[in-house]
Amino acid sequence: MQNRTRLGYLLVFLGGIVLVAACSSGSSREPVSLAEYFQRVQALHEEQELRSEVLTQDLDSQFGDIESIEEALEVMVEILPTFLPGFRTLLQDTRSGLDEMEPPVLVRDVRL
Repeated sequence: MQNRTRLGYLLVFLGGIVLVAACSSGSSREPVSLAEYFQRVQALHEEQELRSEVLTQDLDSQFGDIESIEEALEVMVEILPTFLPGFRTLLQDTRSGLDEMEPPVLVRDVRL
């Protein structure tokens, strides 16, 4: 179970990195200082981490008494239709939060 939890956190973290890199820079919004920008990004990250922890715990709880691959596959088929939309919403909310911020020039010029 711990490996799935780590994988869940890794997916959420990587999704956050992708969203930061994809943040648009062609906006008329007033840029914030570098320190304020990273404080806001950190706050979004912490919110994303808490929400992803809930999703991961819900996912892990479904696999508690599984003893075979077949049982695991049956559970996956059953829970993915509800897990994936929740995960997608989490990423979309994070992207929306990032899109609301105008990154400083130092951040906008970074290419990943």
